[in-house]
This record gives sequence, C-alpha cells and structure tokens, in this order.
Amino acid sequence: MALYAGAIFLSSLCVTPAAQAASARVTVRVETTLAQPITGALVWVNVDAPSNAYADASGNALVTVTTGTNYLMVARHAAYGRAPAQFPFIAGDTNITITLPVRTSLRVVSYNMYGMSAWTDTKVKALARMLWTVQPDIIFAQETRTTTLALSVFQTRYLFGYTNAQSTSWGDIRNAVVSIFPLMNVFSAGTAVMTRDLFGAETILPGVGNTTIMSVHYKALKDASSAATRDDEARFTAAYCSNLNARAKLYLLGGDMNDDVSDPTWLSHVHQILTNYNSGLWRTEPRDDTGVAATYVSTIYTSRLDYIYVGQAFLPYVQAASVVRTATMTNRPVWLRTTSSNLASDHSMIYADITLVPEPACGLSLLLLSLLLRRGRAHRPVGH
Repeated sequence: MALYAGAIFLSSLCVTPAAQAASARVTVRVETTLAQPITGALVWVNVDAPSNAYADASGNALVTVTTGTNYLMVARHAAYGRAPAQFPFIAGDTNITITLPVRTSLRVVSYNMYGMSAWTDTKVKALARMLWTVQPDIIFAQETRTTTLALSVFQTRYLFGYTNAQSTSWGDIRNAVVSIFPLMNVFSAGTAVMTRDLFGAETILPGVGNTTIMSVHYKALKDASSAATRDDEARFTAAYCSNLNARAKLYLLGGDMNDDVSDPTWLSHVHQILTNYNSGLWRTEPRDDTGVAATYVSTIYTSRLDYIYVGQAFLPYVQAASVVRTATMTNRPVWLRTTSSNLASDHSMIYADITLVPEPACGLSLLLLSLLLRRGRAHRPVGH
C-alpha cells in the first residue's frame, strides 16, 4: 500500500535505552526535494502530547520534548505532497529533516469517528495516530463531538494548521469536513428529509479550483422503515449533486451510508439511487491490504458501510482507494498496533488518492471532461 512507502520500520529505532529523562530541543527542518526551505510548513511532534509549530523562513520548526523515547513526527504543507511520518529516538538536542515532494495528488478520507462512544484518552490518541499516518488533505467526518473533546479542539491539537467546519444538526454528534485547504461557503442541506444533514463547504484545490466537499451519515439499522429513510436521504443527495453537475461544478462526497452495496439484507437502495438522477457520482472501491472491502466489523455483522464518491470529472484521476485496517495491514508502521483501528473507531477509515491534473489547463480539462461525460449519461450501472 502506497501509504507506507518510505516509512521507517527498523526495530532498532524503537529500542529505548535506559536514560534519565531531560529536555531536548529538536529542530525539524522541512525542505523540498531540491533542499529548499518550506516556509510555513506544519510540523506535528509527539502524538501523545502534541508540540505543534510552523516552519520559519529557513524551513525550521523548534520543539522541546523529553529525552529517552521515540516521537512520531509529521510535516505538512498545502502546496506540497506528503512525506512518510518519522519516528526517531530522541537522546538529546538534535536536527531532523523532513523532505516534502512536489504535490501530485490529493488524499480524501471518509471517517466515522464514533462520537457515540466515550472519547477516552486511549481512543483519542489511537484516532490521532491513524490520522498522522494517513495524512489526509480532506476529511469527510461523521460522529464528531461538540462536547467532551469538541472537533475544534481535536483539530487544533492533532491536525494543527487545518481548518474545520461542523454541522449544527443532530445534537452533539455531527457531520463535519476538515481540510488542509481553507474552507468557505459552509452549508447544511436536507435537514427536513435527512436523519442528520448533507453537510459541506467549498474549497480551492491546488491545480483544480473551486470544489464542493460533502459529508453524510444516513439512517442506521436494517429494518424496512430505516431502509426507506436511507433511500429518501440518498434521493436528496443525488438531487443536490445533480444540480452541481448541471452547473458543471466539481464535487466530492464521503460518508457512512449504512448500506452495504453487496448485501441485500440492508433492504435500502442507496447506491443505485446515488448513481442515478444524473448525479454525476461515481463510487470508489477501497480495499484493505487483504482485499476486503468491509469497513464495519463487529460481533453483529461485517459490512461495507463507508464510501467515497467522486464527481465524474474526477473519475479518471482516482489512482488508489484503500480501507485502513491495522489488523490486516501489511508493513504496519511501528507506532501502530493491530488494535489501533478498533481503538480509534468502530468504523475503518477509508481514503482515495486523486491525481492532480498538471497546470495550466487542469481546471478547464476537468470541466470539459465533466461536460462530455454528462451528456447522455443520466443512467449507468452501479459501481460506475
């Protein structure tokens, strides 16, 4: 899985020699592949007690940690690609270099953060480790909290430098979007029809332009009444996307849809509905490292409930889609355990990587492709 390319797995890095704890000054330099400093890069150090900083004009961010242990470190910048997280042992004052490559793709994540559970310290740190490993650019989030550990607090602490927008619908467990890119024109739609809402915002994607990003969480349970509600929710979503499609807008959708596309016992027809009504939506097909699509694994049932749909203009550029389950992960990074996914949430995180179209014709290319695909394509088989 490309997620772990270049990650450090040497067990020797995780050996902690006996030493008296003391403070160490760690200078993290963030640079390009040409060794040029990246001013304003986001630097995250120590997921257990985050020390966050912006890189200065020399590309340096200074943090202070306690010696004698390994620390997870991440550097991000909206204009650059991602580098694998580092996990060095800190024995004293030291310098760490993280090289960010040219940005060639966008990583979008859909994640039910299980806000209905108790947000214990163990859960929150497992959730943060998952996010620091995957390093999403955009998160379609469900079940985010407004109490205990509100999304705004979680984002500031563990996704420093990102922006978030959270719905006001459905008590203190809400849909949200989180992004490394600034958000604007935040909206909540469908509250009269949907269990929660169709929540989203617009953002400017590098090399692409203005894009609408949306998060949904449909009605749960397998009974006929719940299935009918989900179908209504899907119809509203499809109609909303159809309107965007008709205006040649760019859009992405993620969510917990509580309907397994391959399991008829769920009774609802969410995915058939979403890919009709001239919605322009196309379903991605993430799998874990063993080829399994399930995102919800419990003693009750094992189902694929979480999805990422792309507007048709993005379809040719989806390069990878994955279910992140640490129990089935090959080459699992040393800072994750087999149980990390389950500790973080009852749902697995899923992501899709979308290749960016080279400048300067990128935005025009996407719009023209959208127009060409839309003509005469109001109905097509599900999964397309």
